[in-house]
Amino acid sequence: MTAPTTPGWNGSAGPPSAAGHAAPSLNGDGAHASPASLAFPKSVELAFARQLPEIGWADAVPIFDSELDHYQRDAVARALATPDILLIQGPVGTGKSRVSAEIARQTAARGRRVLWLSPNRAGVESAVCRLADAVPVRRLIGASESVETLAPSCRERTAEWRASERLAARAAELRQVIAESEDRLRTLEPMAAVVAEARRVGPLLAETQAELAALTGRRDALTQEVERDIAEPGDSPPYLIQRLRKLDQHEQKDVADRAAANSSLAARESAAHATRDAAVAELTVIRPKTEAVKTGGLFSLAKWKAKFDATLPARQAAAEQKLKEAEDILAAVAAETAQLAAAERAGREDHAGKRAKFLAEEVDRRAKELDQRIAEVTAAVAGHAAVHRELLARLTAADLSDAAAADDLPAREAAVRQRLEGAREAETTLAADATAATAEWAATAAVTIGPADAWPAVAHETFDLLIVDDAAGLPEAELAAAARLAPRWILLGEPPERPQRNSVPRPEFWGRLWHALHHPRTWVAEGEHLVCRLHPLTAAERRKCDREPVADNLAIELRLATFLADPVLAEVAFPANYQAVTAREYLYRELDELTVQPATHTPTWETTADRVTCRFAPPDPAAGCARHAGGVSEEVSDLDTLAVHFATADGWAPETAAAWLAERGQNRSPGRAVILRRAHRACPGLARWLNEAFHLGFHAPPAVGPESHVEFLAVPDLRGRRDSGATRTGRVGGAGYEIALHEPRHRGLLADDLARALPDHGFVNLAEAQAVVQFLENHPAPAVRVTSPFPAQVAALRHLLAKSRAANVRVIDLAEAAAAECDWLVVSLTRSHVSRAVTFGDSPAVLRKLVGCARRKILFAGDPGTLSRRLQWEGPVDHLDGAEAAHERAWVAALADCPRVSLSRHRPSPTSA
Repeated sequence: MTAPTTPGWNGSAGPPSAAGHAAPSLNGDGAHASPASLAFPKSVELAFARQLPEIGWADAVPIFDSELDHYQRDAVARALATPDILLIQGPVGTGKSRVSAEIARQTAARGRRVLWLSPNRAGVESAVCRLADAVPVRRLIGASESVETLAPSCRERTAEWRASERLAARAAELRQVIAESEDRLRTLEPMAAVVAEARRVGPLLAETQAELAALTGRRDALTQEVERDIAEPGDSPPYLIQRLRKLDQHEQKDVADRAAANSSLAARESAAHATRDAAVAELTVIRPKTEAVKTGGLFSLAKWKAKFDATLPARQAAAEQKLKEAEDILAAVAAETAQLAAAERAGREDHAGKRAKFLAEEVDRRAKELDQRIAEVTAAVAGHAAVHRELLARLTAADLSDAAAADDLPAREAAVRQRLEGAREAETTLAADATAATAEWAATAAVTIGPADAWPAVAHETFDLLIVDDAAGLPEAELAAAARLAPRWILLGEPPERPQRNSVPRPEFWGRLWHALHHPRTWVAEGEHLVCRLHPLTAAERRKCDREPVADNLAIELRLATFLADPVLAEVAFPANYQAVTAREYLYRELDELTVQPATHTPTWETTADRVTCRFAPPDPAAGCARHAGGVSEEVSDLDTLAVHFATADGWAPETAAAWLAERGQNRSPGRAVILRRAHRACPGLARWLNEAFHLGFHAPPAVGPESHVEFLAVPDLRGRRDSGATRTGRVGGAGYEIALHEPRHRGLLADDLARALPDHGFVNLAEAQAVVQFLENHPAPAVRVTSPFPAQVAALRHLLAKSRAANVRVIDLAEAAAAECDWLVVSLTRSHVSRAVTFGDSPAVLRKLVGCARRKILFAGDPGTLSRRLQWEGPVDHLDGAEAAHERAWVAALADCPRVSLSRHRPSPTSA
């Protein structure tokens, strides 16, 4: 096989230029639209000219949001790596908002500022909620918004709210400071006199308290005091003291007399005892002798001596006489002693009684005098204490309760005056200070989020990154103006509308820029062929290619771009029965081309004992393997390359493999366009229907189970007519239930309260709205939302549901759809025209955005006759051109194949996901 050579894929051939061949068109059909007249940055002009340099593969980065899948992580890494502009495209529900939130958070973590704009208010609120807890966020206010209408989470993050709140808070703070300072001055000014009075009263109180303590102590020891006065001589003693002294003197004299008498008695008693003892001693000697003489018996020496002693009787008688006299004396002394003791007791008792009486009288007299003085001093203490307490209370209230503070009173008063003057001066610059503080806060906000029309508020600022959500809905001029605020852009949006046959509308800016930056896939399924696009061509250029079969395999077709200055082999088409793995092996073998179509642009390198692997996506058990020469193999799933393997047995090392793949395997795309296709919101069955109806391009696995994810509620229900045998001939017409609010005769059919709740223009369908309300009352479902492509019908549904048993069901409009995920969505199509085809909303894009909030099921409520008539009309309708009308007819056709339900017969609703 022979063919013209192709330029290298690493950009060595350089971008197409005027010298080589004509620049590709921006609209896919040869009509080149130059944006040179717009004030876009240079990078956008280069993008439209397809002259942006390749940025190659990006390095994977640690992710904050752990729930992002591999392809979303790839988009984040590419956004951080892009030096100028990156477009992220994906149908609703593919996680673009989460990806952009991760990009903003990653950028903020690197110390750079982000400006996030969206034409959708719900998208703005969703972005604020996603990032508010992770990074400092500032919310901009759009032209049609006000601080009061924002949700609290957004309102608190606006510069206007912070400025007004800070102004109000600072004004209140200053007013408080002024009031406190004035009160403080009013308190401190009389404190000098209070301090002086406190210093006078304090010692006086202490003195009177000491006197009271002394008096109380004296009162408790009056008896001892009187005794001291009696004992201590003094001049002019009180009468009772004199009496007590005389009484004590008499007692002392009586005591002395008694002592003398007792002494005399003691002497007599002692002499009598001596006489008695002597007589007893003598009788002790004499009586044995006299007894011996009397008794007779044997003679002894003592007997002979006593017998011959003639003095014994006289001596014995004398001794006995002395003994008797001595005992008589002792008896008399004892009687006198007893008499004297009795007299002594009587005298002491008399003295003690008289003394106690006189002492009590004197103590009582003195106590009365002391009690009177104590009462006087107590009253004085109480008076001084009350005054002192009051003074101390005033000092304490003035924070002057200690001596040091009181001494510092002049300095304190001066400080308060200075604070008061400072607060009054600050009041004059309050607004300027609040503005400066708010500006300082705004400069510290890592992420600034707001509606697209709010960018003029930050036109004087510079940002590192501009993120535009739903960029397809942003006017080109507005986007061009906002683009000047940051050198790097991340634009997010849904796939551009695909032109239908015989329709060549000029794409909007989003579509033109996407076609300029998005390189067509290398491998595509084209009708009955599997095509490898080796060289980028426009659709017009592709039609001009020469086609010829391969000589040794007629089923393979070569497409040659001979019209270029340097003719190249642009495409190779394989028959439909060719596997992607076989086709890749064929091209590598015949052209030495590694036609890698990486699943992501953030490869990771893995090294094992037998091979070095460059992996673009997680392994897929169903993936095939294309084996090339030199130990190179390519892991392929569907048409994407999941990994490239290099066998170490063939000499591959990580360095050589990386260099070889960088030279031959990188995709020719500049790497500035990302497509997200995995449905993260809609379940597989619903995603497949959305693909059929709106051509969203979801990558959805096959649906599991027989569950119907899209159903139709007919209003009116024609099932009953068919069941009863009624037939209709001719073209089907609608029931005519719609009411045009701008026509007075139609509006007059509405109840007054409902008419007041509806706008002046638009369409409502009360029969359909009532059917939806009845259906929700009879068939409640979890996490259900209700909507309509017509704002007036949304208002009617809100009014009717609020009065029903299903009042907890939320009705959403287009602005809320982006942030209103639900398990089950009920869509009121509203239009019910009798005689002609009509449109269902301003654009098919409206309904496409509304149905994107459903996770498991969508129930459409509409007039089957009107839908049937819409299917019969294939041209433009009302304000829709041919392309938009074809898009609308496509989803109507998809809805026609869905099962129908009625108010009486209904399939079980799905459970929460």
